[in-house]
Amino acid sequence: MAVHESQTPPAIIDERTGLVLNRLLMGHAHQGELKPAVSYYLVFENTGNWVRRGSKVTVLLGDAQVEHVVVK
Repeated sequence: MAVHESQTPPAIIDERTGLVLNRLLMGHAHQGELKPAVSYYLVFENTGNWVRRGSKVTVLLGDAQVEHVVVK
């Protein structure tokens, strides 16, 4: 099962500024089956510290979209 396809890379959008972060600090290359009750994560480059703690973002992953996520 693919978490995302190369045509729809993961991204986060700062809801206040519209800035899109879509460059990953590390390659996203999970191999093997995804397992329930396991946390998976992505680390996005945030050069310039534009998205900060407390910012609200929209998370895009494939066709899925989650809005109003507060950055911790």
